[in-house]
Amino acid sequence: MNQLLDENQFQKLMELVNYELQKENVPIHARPLRSLSKVCQKLGIGLPIGPLPNRPPQDQVFSGDDLSLRIFEWFDDLYGEKLEYDFSVWSLPVEISGDIYCLKCPLIVGKVFMVADPDEMGQEKRKLGENRLINVLDYVEGLTPKIAKRMSFKAKCYILDMFHFCYSFNDLSKTFKEKDLVAKGLADIEASSFHVFGRHFGLSKWSSLQAMEKILKAFLDGCGQKFERTHDLVFLTNTAESQGLPAIPKQDLQVIQCSPSIRYDEEKVSLNEALMALHISMRLCFHVLDFMKKNNSEKT
Repeated sequence: MNQLLDENQFQKLMELVNYELQKENVPIHARPLRSLSKVCQKLGIGLPIGPLPNRPPQDQVFSGDDLSLRIFEWFDDLYGEKLEYDFSVWSLPVEISGDIYCLKCPLIVGKVFMVADPDEMGQEKRKLGENRLINVLDYVEGLTPKIAKRMSFKAKCYILDMFHFCYSFNDLSKTFKEKDLVAKGLADIEASSFHVFGRHFGLSKWSSLQAMEKILKAFLDGCGQKFERTHDLVFLTNTAESQGLPAIPKQDLQVIQCSPSIRYDEEKVSLNEALMALHISMRLCFHVLDFMKKNNSEKT
């Protein structure tokens, strides 16, 4: 096929292209752009990506701008809101005045200065010298200026600190995305956050433990050390420290440690306990991964 003649041919082509993208595990939000490449390959033509005219495709025109517009329209009709993509690099539950809020960390390019200022919420982004000024309170979903103004200095510092930490955590985690145990540990961090938002605090704490457990086992595996099938974080940490891992405060491990039965006794875990376990688990995972990265760099 090197030319589309009618709507029927176009529909058959798009069904085939979408099927192939599904099999290639291309996420829905990425398919419209990826489909342009596939259509070009199949038809032996070139297609414009943009800028495209702000209009619907013309009837019975299956080339140039109109074909590109038709392809984007096809995906929009099929998937609607599922095409929308959240470009946040991390989303984390935080507690403000006893309630759960979602802290969303947007994709940032270049240097920025971060502040937590209730009086600047919703204001046009300013610059400090050559760098942009980001008010982290603008990225707490649903936070109103009225609630923000009630926050203590310590609470604002907490949000600022977590916002900054999420970027460091995200950057470091990318280094190990191909390592299976690390990838699964990071998935447990995401699961822990998900369960906090769903108010399943027992499941959240269990996921926080699972994250730390897998990261410690990833470290031991990298040392060529066999590890026990255990959920005992102190035991795993002691074993990891015997292989050179810098010491981890055991009181932090106790905040995360729990038994498998906690998944079924959620009333025994409070919001504060679940959040503490999640945030400490993330920091301890960072501690281990950061050492693994430095250790790997020294070896190479």
